[in-house]
Amino acid sequence: MTKVAIIHSYWDALGGAERLALQTIVSLNSKGVVPDLYTMRNINKNDLLETFGNTCSFNLRTLPIFDFRLSKFILYQILLHTIVSSFFLSNYDLVINTGGSPVFTPLNGKVKGQVIYVHSPVPNMFRMRTAPIYYWPFMAYMARSVKKLRTSPNAKFLCNSNFTRERLRMNWNVNATTIYPPVDLERFRDTQRGARQGVVTIGRFVREKNHLDQLAIAARLPHVMFRICGTAKKQISLKLLNRIRERAHDLANVTLLVNTPFAQLRSIIWNSKVFLHTMKGEDFGIATVEAIMGGCIPLVADSGGCKETVPYKQLRFNTLEEAQELVNQALNSDFDDLLPGLMKYAEKHFSEERFRTQILEQIIEH
Repeated sequence: MTKVAIIHSYWDALGGAERLALQTIVSLNSKGVVPDLYTMRNINKNDLLETFGNTCSFNLRTLPIFDFRLSKFILYQILLHTIVSSFFLSNYDLVINTGGSPVFTPLNGKVKGQVIYVHSPVPNMFRMRTAPIYYWPFMAYMARSVKKLRTSPNAKFLCNSNFTRERLRMNWNVNATTIYPPVDLERFRDTQRGARQGVVTIGRFVREKNHLDQLAIAARLPHVMFRICGTAKKQISLKLLNRIRERAHDLANVTLLVNTPFAQLRSIIWNSKVFLHTMKGEDFGIATVEAIMGGCIPLVADSGGCKETVPYKQLRFNTLEEAQELVNQALNSDFDDLLPGLMKYAEKHFSEERFRTQILEQIIEH
């Protein structure tokens, strides 16, 4: 293996998918491979250093023709970028798609192998009656594309959780291998061990994160401090953020923190007693693992990948009433004895070192 290309269309979020792409590149660098990275726009390596604590070596290949923002048609933008990128990939030994979106474009037959890492398969993506009409052409293309890849001896599917793996099997009839995403455990490990209070939530301001549920819980616990942290850079996120601000206006115990710098966010985690995650059907949940290493008691929805990041059922809830009760119990230190076990579990399954070892094994095997 001498020539590798990585397709990762968007880097704007600088979230879990981008950390995974970065660590994939780091693992390739450790074997003397400097991959070509295909994206829609330039990447500032200083941003990588600030956000993830490290950088890596790659050759940037941008296709800026797709550098525009149409939130409802983002899947089409990524699809177009992947298709156009494929015209430049025929001379590579291996092509890795780490973008996380379900865009699987069959490549030129000269490519020896391709690895597709799936972060979040679209639920019921082939059931067109349940999707907006503007996604129908996309789903029709995907059905044909996935069918070809599924039978290709040169294609390998990886995914971020057993929950995602099962959905891939059910919805797409695809067999994938689970490799948990890399988490920078040491960067979040609490070294201060100071007094803790209140609840922290972390997540992009998007509808599926259920921030309004967090406000509903906060309204029922007026004596508890809630700090709701998240990013909002796209227009659709800003619109939702305005709704959240309106709802939070009369809640004296709620503080909204938007696009918080890393050092401040980590300090908030270190000073909080409880981490609350209200998203249902979360594919994995990197912020949950980071909060655990930061010393918080995690309370999460009893569904999806959260069952894998938080293995103790007593820390998971199904209703807002259950979440409220768990917050009270956690603040009363009822679950403190579970934290050492949660940390050991995270160290065993979710470290950057483990990810780099596993991704290299899959690449070399391929």
